[in-house]
Amino acid sequence: MMEQFDPKNYVPAYQKASDLEHVKGMWVHPKVAGTDQGYAKDEIIVAIAGKPSYNGEKLHGASSIYFGPENGWSESIHLAYEETTGHKSQICAVRKAIDKTWIICNACQIFTPILINDISSTFLKRIIIKFDSHFLAEAMTPVGFRTMKEKSWRKSHGEAVGLREAVERMEPRIEELEQAGVEVFFWHVSKEENSEAHGMADEAYKAQLC
Repeated sequence: MMEQFDPKNYVPAYQKASDLEHVKGMWVHPKVAGTDQGYAKDEIIVAIAGKPSYNGEKLHGASSIYFGPENGWSESIHLAYEETTGHKSQICAVRKAIDKTWIICNACQIFTPILINDISSTFLKRIIIKFDSHFLAEAMTPVGFRTMKEKSWRKSHGEAVGLREAVERMEPRIEELEQAGVEVFFWHVSKEENSEAHGMADEAYKAQLC
């Protein structure tokens, strides 16, 4: 549940995200050192991003989910409601990534290979959600999630943690995936290593200004 991803378990000499990522067709898989095909076909990497943006005097935002190049499962979303924060847009992206993975898992069983080219025809075994948010790095890992619960969802200086309900709703959804045999891992990278997702989020917001 909410496991932290360690890329060195796959590529011991790992230094940056591109050392691990293997693009095959429209999907991004983790490389696996020492294997015949060089990557894990039944595992996918999904990049997400979220950001707030100002439109006049109103604060809006955008979220994005990037599954791979020209992948129809990728999506960018403009969040039109006011008082959107970066944290809200990031949680929205995580939720969308998990929901889409659930659909993909079912499609693997029913429609393969028509809809799910280049993914194992048996079943997905792992989704690695890539992000550059420090908030998610704290909230969506076993230690961070447990710590916030123990502190009654309050920060060290006593301020209540925002988005408590949104974060807590992630837990049963992730558990559903894991009960179906799909592990969910969270991978914290730098913003520069998450450029595809950020580019999609930027485009989602700019499209609303046209």
